[in-house]
Amino acid sequence: MSVCLEYQSVYLDRFASKSKTRTHLIAVLLLAVSLSYKVWLKLETVELGYRIAELREETQMLNYERQELELQLSVATRTDLLSKRAYEELNLRAPNPDQIVRVVLEK
Repeated sequence: MSVCLEYQSVYLDRFASKSKTRTHLIAVLLLAVSLSYKVWLKLETVELGYRIAELREETQMLNYERQELELQLSVATRTDLLSKRAYEELNLRAPNPDQIVRVVLEK
């Protein structure tokens, strides 16, 4: 009977060691997965940071371009420059007072 009990204790120890091995293996796999996930998140964060920097630079360039175009528009629509261009390029002159006809609409 002592042989049977010893065999049973050896069998139980073997089963316990397999169980511990599985537990350790599962723990190592979970650790590897969690570390991989953390590295992936860090890489995504860095990539998004670069994208944000590119978009900020593009926004700044577009703002400069908008300001330049607004300045060009304000210069192009100045009345003194418009009248000068009309006189020089199109040979337009101011009308005489007798050439002006006023039309009044009645309601």
